[in-house]
Amino acid sequence: MRTLFLNPPAYDNFDGGAGSRYQATREVWSFWYPTWLCYPAGMIQDSRVLDAPPEGLSQAQSVAIAKAYDFVVLHTSTPSFKMDVQTAQMIKDSNPGATVAFVGGHPTAMPEQTLQASTAIDIAARKEFDWSMKELAEGLDWAQIQGISYRKNGRIVHNPERTPMTGDELDTCPLQAPFMPATSTSASITAPTVSTRMCPCTPAVAVRPAAPSASGPRSRPATPTGPARWTT
Repeated sequence: MRTLFLNPPAYDNFDGGAGSRYQATREVWSFWYPTWLCYPAGMIQDSRVLDAPPEGLSQAQSVAIAKAYDFVVLHTSTPSFKMDVQTAQMIKDSNPGATVAFVGGHPTAMPEQTLQASTAIDIAARKEFDWSMKELAEGLDWAQIQGISYRKNGRIVHNPERTPMTGDELDTCPLQAPFMPATSTSASITAPTVSTRMCPCTPAVAVRPAAPSASGPRSRPATPTGPARWTT
């Protein structure tokens, strides 16, 4: 399936990005590079990452792009959830045959409530969603895909949890999808190379990325055939 990973439009001055979406604003407007969407995007041939907030894309503009895709993976968060549901509904209205999956901390914590929020949401992915999204994009039977929740025969089904990837397994994945906003007006864009899953540090005041996992930090092995081969 043609796959789009969407960091959807947010509220005006909403501070954050895919992996860091906060219910607050600051005097310095900034967004994190959507790392957690780019990991699985790099695993799916011809997929695209659309980072709508820093591009200033409206819901209508984002939907105009998303309607051309068969499978839309939308990163959501609790503070932006209502608006994200609206975006999903607009995508479904423009392309009823599309499959829409919600990923991130909110569907991880509340998969059933996520699906109950709208019939426009077909799938709620829990915890690490890299391989789940790849398998969905490849057309694997949903019943065989670990770590997802979905509707079947009028009820919500929660498939078994997926085992978190080990460091060696992380080393087989691309660091991130090639991604550069075509319409960006920013003076510069910093794309971090993240070699761990979760933060390797443990400061008491740190806010760790919400989406991936609750299993603690894991690092890639420092192998010449690992991360370096994906760096361009």
